[in-house]
Amino acid sequence: MGCGASSSAQTAPAAKPQARNNMAPSAPPKVKLTYFDFRGRAEPIRLLLEAGGVKYEFNGISQEEWKNLKPMAITGGLPILEINDKPLGESLAIGRFVARKNDMTGADDFDAACCDMIVDNVNEIFFSKMAPVMFMPEEERPAALKKLVEEYMPAKFAILQKFADKNNNGHFVGNKLTWADVYFFSIFDLMKAHLPEEAFEMIKGKFVAPCPSFQKIIHTVKSNPGIAAYLKNREPPVTDA
Repeated sequence: MGCGASSSAQTAPAAKPQARNNMAPSAPPKVKLTYFDFRGRAEPIRLLLEAGGVKYEFNGISQEEWKNLKPMAITGGLPILEINDKPLGESLAIGRFVARKNDMTGADDFDAACCDMIVDNVNEIFFSKMAPVMFMPEEERPAALKKLVEEYMPAKFAILQKFADKNNNGHFVGNKLTWADVYFFSIFDLMKAHLPEEAFEMIKGKFVAPCPSFQKIIHTVKSNPGIAAYLKNREPPVTDA
């Protein structure tokens, strides 16, 4: 036997010293959002980017420019979000991606699903139902809007109010800003921009004024530092839905 441990005992190999990470933090991604040169479906996405403090380029294009871009669009439509030149299409998919990357989908998977459920309802109210009315001939709009407000919206806003009332803390889900809050705010923001003042005030008076929990959510979103700064000086101006 030699010096040291007996032959029946094995000496554990010495741990290798960990290499120090001398790499500098990775550069933030290059983010580019392309949409028509008005608000529309890009606006909720811009609000999410602003809330997350994400630096991005907004590429507002004309209808003429879109004719040339459309054949290359990943899903054949706008908006398109590019992350380091990798494109994403479909507005809700983009919104969900931005929300996930900026911790705005709630505390767990169930919260995330609740956010999805609320956003789906909100998106339907404005983009599936309200926006088409705006493109109707002017003489047809009042009757169509009246029908929408009286026959369709009450049930939809009742669903949303259940979530808002249950939390009653300025958020639909959990206790911090989610993309559900942002999308809810955005439909009223877009309605205010695109509807006649009388029509907007009617909708606001019917669905928001009687509901303090809705008012809290709108206030929460408007008070977010990134969103507040954006709303103060935003571009482009309102020209279309």
